[in-house]
Amino acid sequence: MLERIQNTERHIFQSFAGKIDQGDYIVSRSPEYPKWYSANMIELRVDIGRELQDWEAVFHEYFDQAIYKHLMLYIPTVSNFEALCEELYGIMGSEDRGTPALVLERITWMFATKVGDHASIPDGFEVCPVEAEDDYQDLIEFGIEESREEPWYTTDADTRLYLESRRGILEHVGVRWYRLCKRGDRQILARLGMFEHDGICRLQSVGTLKSHRRRGLGSALVGFAISEALRQGAAGLALSTESDTGAHSMYLKAGFHSVGSDLWVMRYP
Repeated sequence: MLERIQNTERHIFQSFAGKIDQGDYIVSRSPEYPKWYSANMIELRVDIGRELQDWEAVFHEYFDQAIYKHLMLYIPTVSNFEALCEELYGIMGSEDRGTPALVLERITWMFATKVGDHASIPDGFEVCPVEAEDDYQDLIEFGIEESREEPWYTTDADTRLYLESRRGILEHVGVRWYRLCKRGDRQILARLGMFEHDGICRLQSVGTLKSHRRRGLGSALVGFAISEALRQGAAGLALSTESDTGAHSMYLKAGFHSVGSDLWVMRYP
């Protein structure tokens, strides 16, 4: 199941990013969208004994530092890269990290085939699809506010350009957006995207307005998505999330279970 879910994940990147398969690693590159970091990356496939410095050099062979100012490595099945992971965690644990703004995200892949017991829509709220242009502009405003908390955030204007550019890609893949609001109110309190590939619905970009977190709204919206995916005949709903976080706990309550983990290595500009 994990491999099937990961193939679904690759589907979205392959829709707009060129791929160079070097056997031991895969380079994904999208010159049109250099700030979409997860689409401009090196995916490690075989442990060939390289250290972080070696992989940085490989990255810069393919990505012009004047345009691609980040570093992005994707390490699937973390246990196969013990030495590299030990080095990375050692850097993160030291006072002198040696490499600025290095971020490690341990990603858990999750899958759901039923809705959890704590995922019903609260009274006074409703879930609606994002359909009209005004709906999508509300979605972008939500994304801008959410992005202010991210380490890669620069300005609202820059974030808007990024979200607008991403829109066409996600529409091409077939992402459908849903928003949770108070009944009769336009303000988006929680939102998510969902698309189907190979019989699996992929959940992405789940978020709750900061002022409305810890109220069960995220769980409710995710529960709705699980029900919608099963209603459409999907085998289940898949997602990836940072391990050991509040979001991870929320997904467990909504009905998901873990099926594997990977590691993202990032250095933001």
